[in-house]
Amino acid sequence: AFCLEIRMRIAFCFIELGELSDARCELEAESTRTLLTFAGPTQLEAYFFAYGNLLAKTGNYEAADKLLVRAQIIATTELQDASTVDRICRFRLHWANHYGEWSTLLELAQEFRVEAQKQGLVGLMHWSTEAVCFALRGLHQYAEAKQGAEQIHSRLQKGGAREQHVAVWA
Repeated sequence: AFCLEIRMRIAFCFIELGELSDARCELEAESTRTLLTFAGPTQLEAYFFAYGNLLAKTGNYEAADKLLVRAQIIATTELQDASTVDRICRFRLHWANHYGEWSTLLELAQEFRVEAQKQGLVGLMHWSTEAVCFALRGLHQYAEAKQGAEQIHSRLQKGGAREQHVAVWA
């Protein structure tokens, strides 16, 4: 477990330095994969989350999302950690939006919004609502996107959000 932690920290350092190919080598090394067989759910979630985000940063959205789904399943079923689920879901929304996967973004945002309401994850609920608008705009459903954006703008104004965030939805 300790050795896997070290390998992952090395990969994180490479990621922070922008050395993505070196980070990928660390995460894909045979020794790292062997260590994963002894890892507990916390380490497995961290590995799949890091590896998924790394692949997304290097342009491999589909493989990245599969790894993020694995991390999300572990966080939901084994760790039962709502804040970790929230973090993973936000990244899945981010990458779908980043790569213009509008249908996927809409599907994920609707799914996550329902789940966020059930679990009381206010931040994820807001992110999901915004993601629906981005997806609708990307799918050229402008009237629906505009209606959603107006609702977000109104909510942000009433909630006392920072002016720069409110202005995005004006």
